[in-house]
Amino acid sequence: MPSCTCGFEYIEGAITCWQCGEMLTEQSLAPMNSIGRRLSLESTTHTCSLLLFSCFGVPFQEGKELMRVPLKTLIHPIRIGRRDENQTSPIIPDIDLTTIIRRYWSEGVKSPISRSHAVLELRDGRLCITHLVEKNRSTSLRHTGEKEHTVLLWNVPTPLTHKDVLYLGHSSTGVIKIRVLII
Repeated sequence: MPSCTCGFEYIEGAITCWQCGEMLTEQSLAPMNSIGRRLSLESTTHTCSLLLFSCFGVPFQEGKELMRVPLKTLIHPIRIGRRDENQTSPIIPDIDLTTIIRRYWSEGVKSPISRSHAVLELRDGRLCITHLVEKNRSTSLRHTGEKEHTVLLWNVPTPLTHKDVLYLGHSSTGVIKIRVLII
């Protein structure tokens, strides 16, 4: 039976590896020959797709697409978070995780995802994520080919590459895992 690059045997018909979240294509079943590519603002054909593959411990076999964005539009930051319409000025992020949180998170328990959790944007021609929450919630990143993820520093843009995995939330309270595809 074929296995993912992480060594985990994949389930027939699965699109993503249940262990590491790697997209299972013919190329992912063989060793990868690159860890990503540098993006350029001049390139108008590239898009960024965000695929949800795990939410608070519930894996998604299909890798549900949250959003597909042309990279050239990311010169304007795109906020990731949860909706809050109870404010004087409602907070409605561009990538709204409210529905996912309501479906998989226990009511009455504080959400591990903040209203303005992180921002995706192009900086110096590179796709970057910036963690916006100062305490109690985190954003982590696992670069393609790495086994461990690292917690992002507050308000510091961090470059993303093709097939990186974002961990939104906190490992002790709950995490939403999102695969970044640059196509």
